Amino acid sequence: MVDEHILVAAADAVRSGVAIVNQNGSILWSNQAFGSLLSLTDKEVWQNQSITEVLDIPPSNQRDQATILNGLSSLQEFRLEWAMPQRNGSQVWIEAQGYPMQHSEGFGEYIITLEDISQRRRYQNQLRESQSRFRMLSNNSAVMMWTTNADALVTFANKAWCDYTGRPMEAELGYGWTENLHPEEKDHLLNEFKSIFDHKQPFEVEYRVRKADGTYGWLLERGIPMYEANDVFAGIMGTCFEITDRKATELELSRKSRALDAVGSTYSSAFKHQIDQLEEKISKMNLESQSGVSGLVASLDALKHTYAEMENELLVSSQEEEPAFKLPLPKFIFV
Repeated sequence: MVDEHILVAAADAVRSGVAIVNQNGSILWSNQAFGSLLSLTDKEVWQNQSITEVLDIPPSNQRDQATILNGLSSLQEFRLEWAMPQRNGSQVWIEAQGYPMQHSEGFGEYIITLEDISQRRRYQNQLRESQSRFRMLSNNSAVMMWTTNADALVTFANKAWCDYTGRPMEAELGYGWTENLHPEEKDHLLNEFKSIFDHKQPFEVEYRVRKADGTYGWLLERGIPMYEANDVFAGIMGTCFEITDRKATELELSRKSRALDAVGSTYSSAFKHQIDQLEEKISKMNLESQSGVSGLVASLDALKHTYAEMENELLVSSQEEEPAFKLPLPKFIFV
C-alpha cells in the first residue's frame, strides 16, 4: 500500500487539476493545480460549497451547470469547455472532465480533472480561420480542389469540383466522391489511395470521373500531405485538372501507331518475300547467261531501293498526326 502522503505529493506534482467531489457537488479534496488553474488559493477552493461555484460557471450558462450536476447525480461521465475570466482581465479556456469513482462500497464520489486548453483553442481558431480563407479562395478558383482528414475521408470539395460532377459538396464528403469513379478502375484507384495515405508522400494519378452530363472525363490529380503544427499528419490536399482531350489524342496516336506497325509489317513481309525469290532465282541461273542474270540483279536492286524508301516513309509518317503513307502493296514482274 502506497503511503497517503506520497499519493498527495504525486497529485500535487501533476499539471492537471484534480478534485474529488461527492454526488452533491461538495469538494472533498483537490490538488494544488486545481486551484491554480482557477486562480484560487486552497482556502478559496475549500470555502466554496458547490463545484459549480468553484468552477465559476456563470448562472446564465445553465447548460454547462446542468451537465455537471446531471453527471454527478447519475454517476455518468461528462466533459465540457468554457472561458474563465482571470483577475488580470484575461481569460483562460478550461476543459473539465468528470468520472465516477468505484471502490469497495460501490460508486459515490467523482473525480473531476481540469486542463488549460487555451493554446489548443487558439490553434483551433487559427485553423478555422485558415480553413475559411482556403475555402473562400478555392471556391473562386477554376481548379478543382479537395481536402481529406487523416482517415482518408473527404472533408471539403470546392465549387469547381461540384460543378464538374454536378453534385453538391455534401454528397462528395466522406467516401461519397467514389460514386463518381469509372467502374473499370474504381477498385484499383481506391487501392492506390490507400497506398498514398500509408506512405504520406506527394503523388500524381490519372483517372476517370462521371461528369454532370453523365459522360466520363479524365482527370490529372496531384496531392500533397498536410501536417498540423506539431507534425501530426492531418490529411491530404489535392487539385484536379481535366485532361480528356489529351487522353483522346494519346489514344488516337496509339491507334495510328498500331495501324502503321501493321502496315509496315505487311509491306516488309511482301518485299522480303520477293527479294528472297529473286535471290533464289539468281543462284539457280546459269552464270553464263549474263543478260538474264543482269536483268534479275537490276530488279533486285530496284526492289531493295523501293523497300528502303518505304521504310523511311513509314518512319516519317508515324510521326505525323495524319499518316500520309498510302502505297499499295508492291507487285513485280520477273522476266
